Amino acid sequence: MYRPFCLVFLVVASLTFLQTGAQKKSSRFKVIAFYTERNDLAHISFVHEANKWFPKMAAQYDFDYDSTNDWSKLNTDFLSQYQVVLFLDTRPDAPEQRTAFEKYMDNGGAWMGFHFAGFALTPSEFPQNWDCTIMNLSVRDNM
Repeated sequence: MYRPFCLVFLVVASLTFLQTGAQKKSSRFKVIAFYTERNDLAHISFVHEANKWFPKMAAQYDFDYDSTNDWSKLNTDFLSQYQVVLFLDTRPDAPEQRTAFEKYMDNGGAWMGFHFAGFALTPSEFPQNWDCTIMNLSVRDNM
């Protein structure tokens, strides 16, 4: 009597574990971070720190984190693989990159911009002219 119960328990537990693992695997989301890592030591330092910190968070919270300084990848096909886009230190320069990014946002993509990417005092038609919602949060240095 004890043996069949154990066998049934092991089968049910195994199936539950496999189903939970499959659900967990499919629920992962993907983040891509773009950066230039030039011109300003604060931005360069931030990129280095972000590219150390985000992979740790990805492992801890079960998402995929990729980063690149190849802005030519900012195109419709490449962005379709990701649910979240980060600009770590700047924003795209080329019109076709901006168009691909705007399409990504219009189709429900998520974005976070840091440093110059999120707020810049220099005049620009990008991204301030968009009809989509972009929020700027300025944080005062606590030093």
